[in-house]
Amino acid sequence: MLIFLAGLMGKIYNNEYNVVPYMRKFKLSEIKQNIEGNRTEVNRRIYSEQVKRLKSKPARSMDERKALDELAIASWEKAVRDGKIKFLGKRKVYYDCRR
Repeated sequence: MLIFLAGLMGKIYNNEYNVVPYMRKFKLSEIKQNIEGNRTEVNRRIYSEQVKRLKSKPARSMDERKALDELAIASWEKAVRDGKIKFLGKRKVYYDCRR
């Protein structure tokens, strides 16, 4: 077994199995040049394949925010009263949506 492994390692080191013994080294300037050369093509591909976003809606008014907060708080308190929410720990809550 040891002789086989030694022979195999010799073949690997002699590159008989097309193994690259060392990684190619790049200079930072080469990487930057590659990025600059391909940036426009990459950006074009990204933007052409990207689904167009929907335009955002205008921000809610302060009154609308308060009304939505009150509705959310009321529904939470109702769920607690009805027993749909169980507190499992200090930071864990279970909401039973089946009831």
